[in-house]
Amino acid sequence: MEITGLGWCGTRTEHASELAHFYEHVLGLKLVLADPDFWVFELPDGRHVEVFAPDGNVYELVAS
Repeated sequence: MEITGLGWCGTRTEHASELAHFYEHVLGLKLVLADPDFWVFELPDGRHVEVFAPDGNVYELVAS
């Protein structure tokens, strides 16, 4: 299977700050928004990847 694009990716995890650190410092993604329980990173094509802390109220409708 060949992956040709990503529409949206969001992850809610107990290890949100660690995942955010990985995205920024290991993968080199650009951090575009940081709140205490929510991070948004930009992919090279301009699309976004989001990280949610488990108790955050961002996108309450997103199921875990």
